[in-house]
Amino acid sequence: MTDSVFKDGLPIPKAFVFDLDYTLWPFWVDTHPVPPFRPNFSSPSSASPSSPSTASSITVDDTSSSKKRKKASSSSSNKRRSTNQDNPFRQDDGDKIEVKSVKDSTGEEYKFYDDVSYILSLLVNHHKTISIINGNQSTGKVLIAAASRTEAPKLAREMLGLLTLDITSSAVNIDNSGGGESKDIDDDDEGEEKGVGKEKEAEKEKEIVKAIKVFDVMEIYPGSKLRHMKSIQEKTGVAYRDMLFFDDERRNKEVESLGVMMRLVKDGVSIKEVEAAIKDWRRRNDIY
Repeated sequence: MTDSVFKDGLPIPKAFVFDLDYTLWPFWVDTHPVPPFRPNFSSPSSASPSSPSTASSITVDDTSSSKKRKKASSSSSNKRRSTNQDNPFRQDDGDKIEVKSVKDSTGEEYKFYDDVSYILSLLVNHHKTISIINGNQSTGKVLIAAASRTEAPKLAREMLGLLTLDITSSAVNIDNSGGGESKDIDDDDEGEEKGVGKEKEAEKEKEIVKAIKVFDVMEIYPGSKLRHMKSIQEKTGVAYRDMLFFDDERRNKEVESLGVMMRLVKDGVSIKEVEAAIKDWRRRNDIY
């Protein structure tokens, strides 16, 4: 697993925006799972990172450039979009119970692609960004946003409220006492030994967090992604050129007319996709 762009001392975009369906998870939340949902506390074994499409029982035919997604029947769709009563299995805010997958009323399991928890942990811990508009480097936190055109926004939010992430403080070696700058380990043996020791110590610090809590902004509703991006820009003040967007549908490339850079993903977002996208974003903006 590679994450060198988070450790090379160069800035990354101020805002990372993610689609949900077939980007963060391998299903359509408005057609595949049938509510009510319940957390699966006995998590299944994770699929291999090299095959993220195995992350749920939904299969994706990779022989075509466009995914063949099986739509539910109209009667089932009506059921899925009906208003749910309060879910008795929903965790209280204070609970720290790991939920790697969610089961629907038919017993099918749904979860994120394998790299999602690691990617979001890296972003939560990173503090070195840059504004392309004025060229000023800053140490503010990376903004994380969701932009989905799903027909079932309530179900999407419920899924995000049930699934959890492992947020680890050692995801990036950050010196929080020094303004958030990336920390350089001294060349001498003593400095290297201290740096490694601190990193190992930090590796033990892991927090289980509901996925919904890591998003600073959530634009989840039907319609053009142009509307989603405009709303994110208005709410955060982040310039379009300072945003990096991940989505699985080519039609959403329309957001690039605003100045947003979009990365088209085919089999869900992965750390390799994120690293490649950041490198492309740097090249586009002459950051070396």
